[in-house]
Amino acid sequence: MANRLSNIINEETTLQIFLKSVSRSGMRRTFDVFVIRNEGGQQWLDNIGEEVAELTHYRQKPKSTEIVAHGVGMNYAGDIAQQLGVALFGKPLRYAIFA
Repeated sequence: MANRLSNIINEETTLQIFLKSVSRSGMRRTFDVFVIRNEGGQQWLDNIGEEVAELTHYRQKPKSTEIVAHGVGMNYAGDIAQQLGVALFGKPLRYAIFA
């Protein structure tokens, strides 16, 4: 899966991270993680949740591509971008978060 990522992500890539849900207690959040890929003059959104789960400590929601984060008091979107970037390039990736 890292091979697929190396085809669509580089060090200048900006991850598009969407906050999908927050549990009632506020202790669990789910995110969708996308990369914008330019191909043939068109832009495509690629969901990379499976790859994020494989390369970071975050897990994937069963039967979904959503990433699950547990806890509070932290910028999880930033942590996802940092962990993925360090795993691939040795430095954090840029990100934009949408709620």
